[in-house]
Amino acid sequence: AVAEVINRPDRGIELAANLTNATRQSADIGKSAIIWQASGFVPGKGTLQDEMLARAGYRNASAQFGLGQWDQLPLETLMRSPPDIIFVSSTAAGEDARALTLRNRLLGKLGKRVRVVPFPDRLLLCGGPSMIEAMARFRSAGA
Repeated sequence: AVAEVINRPDRGIELAANLTNATRQSADIGKSAIIWQASGFVPGKGTLQDEMLARAGYRNASAQFGLGQWDQLPLETLMRSPPDIIFVSSTAAGEDARALTLRNRLLGKLGKRVRVVPFPDRLLLCGGPSMIEAMARFRSAGA
């Protein structure tokens, strides 16, 4: 509808096709993953991010921690029982930036058994064109 209003229906059709392709269901890759934002917030079952992880072939590890739709996961808990892949905020400001630096340093101590992947929070804000890049990042991290 928006594409028609701005007289670009061809771009709307192209965007819809790109979104459909980007969000297609992938086979289960046998890995657990979690999205862990700078504030420690984690999207759980029933969120758009949970659906995106599933479509990329992951099992959302938030369930193993008993987390709700949007819940906080303490660093200590994550370090004790980490998933295969942790998608972590790549930017933060102020106190969150200092905390993020410390968290990344500690997550690095998990070594090669866990893959820590920087992930821009802007890709998590809502459904739309940003989902194309988000899904590409999810899929490449599991390859």
